[in-house]
Formats: sequence, structure tokens, C-alpha cells
Amino acid sequence: MKAKKVLKVLVHGIMGNPFAELKKRIELEGYEVVDVYFPYQDPRRADYQDPRLAQIGVQDKVNHLVKILEQLQAEGRGYDLIG
Repeated sequence: MKAKKVLKVLVHGIMGNPFAELKKRIELEGYEVVDVYFPYQDPRRADYQDPRLAQIGVQDKVNHLVKILEQLQAEGRGYDLIG
């Protein structure tokens, strides 16, 4: 039986998501990839330059990431965090 590959969680920095190419390469290896976008910082949305982004601090981003990771753990999913 083939071992299940561990989920890869990509966390971008303050400049959006520079991991687009990395995500493609990881997926080609057969891994599932989750992109983490912080509130008001999702380049897939039309309001990517949302002025509310200026109100989001480091602790807000940490809390957001922790919620995502806790959800994955609750689902029994292992993951590697890449940032």
C-alpha cells in the first residue's frame, strides 16, 4: 500500500504569494498543497489592495494561521509548514 503524502502548507510573506512556482512543483510530486492567505491579502480577490490590510498586525496573522493548522489537526491531517 502506498503511503499517503503529507499535506504541504505554504505561508507567504508580506508581499503576497511568491510560491506559485513552488506550489506547482510540489503538486507535480503528488502532494496536496494549501496556500495560506491572510485576511485582506488574497491576490485571487479583486480587493487584494484592501485598505483594511493596514489594520492587520502580526498577532492577527499568527491567530489566522493557528486556526487553519488546528483545523487540519482536528481532521487528523499531517502537514509540513513552508514559509
